[in-house]
Amino acid sequence: MGTWEERKTYVRSLVNREGKKQIKAGIDSQRENTFSFFLQDDTRTKQPVCRAMFAATLGMSEKTINNWLRERQTHDNPVRPDTKHPKSGKTKPFDEAEKNFLLDC
Repeated sequence: MGTWEERKTYVRSLVNREGKKQIKAGIDSQRENTFSFFLQDDTRTKQPVCRAMFAATLGMSEKTINNWLRERQTHDNPVRPDTKHPKSGKTKPFDEAEKNFLLDC
């Protein structure tokens, strides 16, 4: 590989960043994203790999890769959590008919 900027661009092109799929009510979490790591095979098809294999194959430390991904995160628009899934711990209140039905059982 060439310069450090070229390496950063290459690493970033092989990592997908997604927002959290679920937010638990009342629990503060520092995790904001989920990262998926890929390596390209001979046909340039992206194959999923774990973080450790990704770092070892590129001959880089996981810390360096994390820092580069964190830099990208601050420059990009923030990823919003997946709103398609319900939030854990949140329920809609029962109406009176439902309460009466449950009490009569």
